[in-house]
Amino acid sequence: MLGEQGLDYLVNNAAVRDPKFTELEDMDFLPQALSTNVVGLHEVIKSFLPLLRKGKAKKIVNFSSTLGQLSTAQTDSKMVGVPFPAYKISKAGTHMVTALWSNRLKGEGFCVYIQSPENLKTDLAGKERADLAPEVGAKEVIRIALEARPQDTGRHRNILVPGWEQGGGIGGRYDAETTETKLISTPLHISGETKTKASMW
Repeated sequence: MLGEQGLDYLVNNAAVRDPKFTELEDMDFLPQALSTNVVGLHEVIKSFLPLLRKGKAKKIVNFSSTLGQLSTAQTDSKMVGVPFPAYKISKAGTHMVTALWSNRLKGEGFCVYIQSPENLKTDLAGKERADLAPEVGAKEVIRIALEARPQDTGRHRNILVPGWEQGGGIGGRYDAETTETKLISTPLHISGETKTKASMW
């Protein structure tokens, strides 16, 4: 249907997580999580790549989570106890898929990056634990994608609102009275110099 016009943006926002709180030794949701969050992501990128190469913007946005960062598995992390092990393992895979595609396509002018939509009032994040309306997150995701440049490829991008780090909960909650957002952008590649402000999802 797109023909010779190509495709400018590919946004991969499909994901699944453990349907209930699960201990690591009782985890049985991992195959499904890996199938959707890692294998499915890779196959979608591969399938749309011919159209993306014809497009002008050449941007691939993969939704993920701070929980996919290896630093969150450390014993001193506030998120080490988040009881969704299959989700966390699969999102670490999402980060690697993104890093590899970023390296593969950067010579063609692509921008491939991780976008965390943040702690929104959705079924995935948990409406009772979140403060921010989905519309706010969606607006920021679109803004960030439109403004992303080729040199932003291979990064993990979070949107945060002032006061989020002062709230309760495992990863900090948003200030529900504030909708002004800011962007935190850090490299996906492991570095001892890189620290990312944590967000719940």
